[in-house]
Amino acid sequence: MTKKNHLRIALLVVSLLLGLRALHSVSAHDGHKQRNAPASAKKLKNPVKAEEETIAAGRALFNKNCASCHGEDGKSKTDVAAALKKKPTDLTAKAMSGITDGEIYWVVTNGIKKSGMPAYKLKAKEQERWQMTLYVKHLMGEHTDDMQAQDHSAHHAGVNQRGDKVMGFSHEKTGHHFRLKPDGGWIEVEVKDPKDTASRDQIRTHLKHIAQKFSAGDFTAPMLIHDKTPAGVPTMKQLKTDIQYQFEEMQRGARVRIVTSNAKAIAAIHEFLRFQISDHRTSDSGEVEKTN
Repeated sequence: MTKKNHLRIALLVVSLLLGLRALHSVSAHDGHKQRNAPASAKKLKNPVKAEEETIAAGRALFNKNCASCHGEDGKSKTDVAAALKKKPTDLTAKAMSGITDGEIYWVVTNGIKKSGMPAYKLKAKEQERWQMTLYVKHLMGEHTDDMQAQDHSAHHAGVNQRGDKVMGFSHEKTGHHFRLKPDGGWIEVEVKDPKDTASRDQIRTHLKHIAQKFSAGDFTAPMLIHDKTPAGVPTMKQLKTDIQYQFEEMQRGARVRIVTSNAKAIAAIHEFLRFQISDHRTSDSGEVEKTN
C-alpha cells in the first residue's frame, strides 16, 4: 500500500471519529444543553427580582407553555417528550449548570428551530419571559435560599402581627426574654422605653392572664401567635398539675416563672422555651436569651 493510500485511510478514520464525536455531542446535549444562545445573551440581566410572587408567576406560565414537553418538574419525562425525535432537555440536569438567566431568556424568546422549541417573543410579554426564566432557574435549584429567607421573613412578620393582637401590646415597643433554668424557666417581657407605662401595664395584664391559662393547661395564646402548636405544649398540658406558673411584676414589665420537679415536664418546658427562642430569633421582639 502506497503512502498516499495510507494517508487517505488515516484521513477517513479521523473524519469518521470526528463525525461520531459530533453525533454523540448532539445526542448528549439536546435542547438547551447546547449553547444555543449567542455569547451576547450571557450579559442580559434579569430585571425581575426572585421573589415568591414572581417565581410563582413563572411557574404558572411554565406549566401552561412548557410543561407538556419539559414536565412540571422540568425533567422532560412526558409522553410528548418521549414521542419527539430530539428530546427536550432535562432542566434539572447538571449539564444546565452555568447557564445564565440571559441565555435562558434568549432561548425562551427566540426558541430553537432545530429542536422544535417554539419562540415566545410574540406569545408572552417580556416580563412573563423573564418570570419563566426565574422558574427555570428555580427548577435548576437556584433561588431556593432566597425563597426560604422570604418564607422565614413572612413567618416572623406573621408572628409579630398575631402577637400584637393576642398580647395587646406592640412587639416594637417591648423586648421578650426566654430563659432556661434547671427546674424550668422564665418568660419575661419588658418595655424598651421606661416611660411607656401603658405598654408596661398591658404586659403585666397579659402575663398574669398567661400564668392563669397555662396553669389550667390552656395554651391558646401561643398557638394563635405562632399559628401552630408550639413544641413541648402537649406534654405541658398532660403534666399541668406538676408545673407551677408564678406571675411576678418587674420594674419595666413582668415575668412568669415556670417551675417543676418532674424531669419529663422540665424537658417539655425547655422544648417550649427553645421553640419561643427560635421563632423570635429574627423578629423585632427584642433580645431573646437562653441561659442555663
